[in-house]
Amino acid sequence: MKKFLILFLVSVSIYSQKYHGYVVTNSNDTIKCKFKVQTNLFNDDIYYPSSGTIITLNDSGEKTKYKPNQLKSYYLQGPNIKNYRFVSLKEDKNKAFYDEIQKGRICMYYHYKPNYGGGDPIRTIYVLKEGIFEKISGLATRKKFGEYIEDYPELYQRWMNSNKSFDIESMDYVVELYNKHFESLN
Repeated sequence: MKKFLILFLVSVSIYSQKYHGYVVTNSNDTIKCKFKVQTNLFNDDIYYPSSGTIITLNDSGEKTKYKPNQLKSYYLQGPNIKNYRFVSLKEDKNKAFYDEIQKGRICMYYHYKPNYGGGDPIRTIYVLKEGIFEKISGLATRKKFGEYIEDYPELYQRWMNSNKSFDIESMDYVVELYNKHFESLN
């Protein structure tokens, strides 16, 4: 009985809404559509993006399912959530969709999994530099990410100087600083 109650509570805390956006196919066609997206029943700002198969709806309500290997990207906008651009990456063999956070010399992505307990989605950070695509997590997060920014010694030193300059949550800002630095050299 407890298992049934838990499953029931999880199922009622997540429901779907429709958001506008578009998909970009592998042949570079852009198709406007609506997305069926899981959101939290109690807070529409908590959105559970799909890193796997996505479902789109055309104007007449017909559903189309896309897997990451079928699209280059999809763009999602909603009234209560930020705009998202999800991409499929050849470096990952097009296995998942990733939320593109930063693009430049270092690209940064978030991969999401639903949190069926009702909270924010579970987010994993990935970076891509010079063809190397890597998950950044665990106890050695600071050191592992530091290896990607060693060619900018001042920023690397600030990053490695523990929590005095940047905490782990500011990694996207560090990537932005890194990319701007190298853009200014060109």
